[in-house]
This record gives sequence, structure tokens and C-alpha cells, in this order.
Amino acid sequence: MANDTHIVNAICYESLQLAHAENAFKLGADVYLASAAKPTKGVEEAYDHYPRVAKQCECQY
Repeated sequence: MANDTHIVNAICYESLQLAHAENAFKLGADVYLASAAKPTKGVEEAYDHYPRVAKQCECQY
């Protein structure tokens, strides 16, 4: 927690699992911070993946 902001971090693999993000949101996360090391193709896929995760979690709660 920083300045009353609840931050949940995720390593590369965790951040690819929707259930991890959903659990973070259920725990009251204000920020979901994903750390990932990816090749160029993976970065391009991440640009599509992470906004979808954010939208799915936002709509469910």
C-alpha cells in the first residue's frame, strides 16, 4: 500500500492468468502492476492482453 493506494503486483506468468487479476481486484487492488520480460512478439500480444484483463475485471465488479 502506498499513500492509501492498494497495489498488487504480478510476475509475467501470473499476469497472464485472468484469475490472478480477478483475485487482486477482489482483494481491493487499486493498481495491478504487472512485470513482464517478453520478446517483441510477446510485447505486441501484451498490448492486446492487458487492456482486456482490465476491462473484464472492471465489468465484473
